[in-house]
Amino acid sequence: MNYERDQPKSDSADSYRRIREALRIEKDRRWGEVGKIEADLGYSPGYLAKICRGQESIKVDRLLRLLHRMEIDPGRFFANALDARPNNDSLLEEIERFGKIEPRLAQIEKLIREVESSEISDLTPPTTDPSALVADLATCKGREQRRRLGNARKYRHPAFAAAYLEHLDSLRYSNANEARLSSLAVAVKLIPVLPAPRQERIKLLLKAIGVYASCNRQQGKFATAARAFRLALSLSRRQELKEATAELLQRAAYLFTDNGRYSAAIELLDEAIIICVDLDLQVVLGTIMVDRGSALYNLGEYEESIQAISRALGLLQGDSPRIRRNRLVAYQALSRDHQALGDLEQADLALEKAVAESDPAEELHRAYLVWDYGVIALARHSYDLAESRLRTALEMFERMKDRNKAMVALDLIKALKVQGKSLEAMEMATGMAQYLMSYRGNQVAEASICDLIQTAFEGRLTIEAIERVQVSLASVQNHSRR
Repeated sequence: MNYERDQPKSDSADSYRRIREALRIEKDRRWGEVGKIEADLGYSPGYLAKICRGQESIKVDRLLRLLHRMEIDPGRFFANALDARPNNDSLLEEIERFGKIEPRLAQIEKLIREVESSEISDLTPPTTDPSALVADLATCKGREQRRRLGNARKYRHPAFAAAYLEHLDSLRYSNANEARLSSLAVAVKLIPVLPAPRQERIKLLLKAIGVYASCNRQQGKFATAARAFRLALSLSRRQELKEATAELLQRAAYLFTDNGRYSAAIELLDEAIIICVDLDLQVVLGTIMVDRGSALYNLGEYEESIQAISRALGLLQGDSPRIRRNRLVAYQALSRDHQALGDLEQADLALEKAVAESDPAEELHRAYLVWDYGVIALARHSYDLAESRLRTALEMFERMKDRNKAMVALDLIKALKVQGKSLEAMEMATGMAQYLMSYRGNQVAEASICDLIQTAFEGRLTIEAIERVQVSLASVQNHSRR
């Protein structure tokens, strides 16, 4: 029985989409088991992925067998898929349960209670120019910056706090640890004493927690990041601060893309999109559409991704550092989409536009651009150029201790292998053990890297073996650009 064929056309399209989205979420939650589930049921490999993409029709008998095998109650599944709103808090709680929470979060929990319940009697800020203060403070070392924040009255200015948090949000691309410690210092030392109304201090506190959580996410401290996002989202919803809620949802979505759970990320982004449309936040909507397009790319839905990115670029008008950074990410995403569809000319064109938007001071984005150029050179069979660029990219990612260094290393091994530099490729492959720590606790990633090392040791390294590892790592990792 074909579910899609047998339903009334007027209300079926949205129902099919919701069912596919619900299935996609369940598939993401079982990323290490999907192949075994399909094999147990006698379905062809990739069957579940095809259903989720709409490439395979939904048949009730097969769907019920899948739900039974995944130990999901059908009634609850269909109720959630067709009626219930996504429970973002429970999604974050899932990540929070599987990791160590940083003790400093207790300070933030206490601070939230204090800021919500307290008022400041003197609302007169200092007269010093906030932008000049940020520029002056940024010249100090991180520890000295944090010491000054707690001691000098001249920094007790709401405009300074906002500008300094923007500075830290940019700093995290080059020094996530300093940005993490300083954003926490702003939350704990500065915001409670700011001469500003309670609502304004709460908004700044939400921004500080958002930056702090994003830094933890970049450093792989996912449980701490998830807990921080949950605290901030709970506060923003209690205070009915919708714009802040949308920004937090967008930041939190990266927790899921970083762990290969792209459908869960889309759930959070879709809630943020609804808020942005309601409040007519065009620029914020543009940044969220970029992230949605990236998630669609990782799900293999390249045409839909191009549509989302193109819409985003139409909304991202202006010349501020944040808007330029988002346009850079958008053009990079567009380049990857075109490359996946085999259109290397358009991929090159999009990458040129990304370079025009780049900031030389942000090494992480420069590393991604070098990597992207290396991958395109590899696709064009310009192997010497690809090798050179991939080596440069690998050095940059290793210097920043970014987890994507393993993915860059695999591209470089492939470039060496196709050039006939088999010995060097084998040596690099056997050295992949150094990247295991980046995936500690992730059995799929660890097993795939170990298999590659074993294959190389035995002299059986092939392009196919390298690509299998790339697929495995890509399924549990997003190439985070923000």
